[in-house]
Amino acid sequence: SKAFTPSRMNETFDLLLSRYKQQLELLNYSARTFVTRASYLRQFTRFLDEVKITEVQAVTAAVMNDFQRWLFYLPVRRRTQTGEPTVHGTARAAVTLNRTLTAVRGFFRFLKTEGYIARDPTEELEFAREPQRLPRNILTPQEARKIVETPDTSTHIGYRDRVILEV
Repeated sequence: SKAFTPSRMNETFDLLLSRYKQQLELLNYSARTFVTRASYLRQFTRFLDEVKITEVQAVTAAVMNDFQRWLFYLPVRRRTQTGEPTVHGTARAAVTLNRTLTAVRGFFRFLKTEGYIARDPTEELEFAREPQRLPRNILTPQEARKIVETPDTSTHIGYRDRVILEV
């Protein structure tokens, strides 16, 4: 197929993105979901521009692995209290990586379903392992003691409940 210039790629990508947005609307996704996915997809197009890939059909599994590495090492931008962006030398969190890759995967699944590409290059993509997080709202020792002491231990059921809570 005809090679695109980067500006032509952006036009083509914008057209495909517009069609993807229509598909998400048909599937009853919120407008906010599309805005978020579009921002992740813009990161992907930035990567494609850097590696000089001008057609979505040219994206392979190897390119997707390169994108995953690129994204991992991309400096994290945060805003200071004054509102100015800062760049930190830390890698992106696994959750952020996975959300970006999920957006790109959804886009490529759409492209394959609609016949724009023959093979989905994201099929074999492995996601980062996300850390197990503890619940944010945990009981204080006083609250836990109050719950354990609530059952009426003068009855069989109350005694049973107390034993269950202590275990």
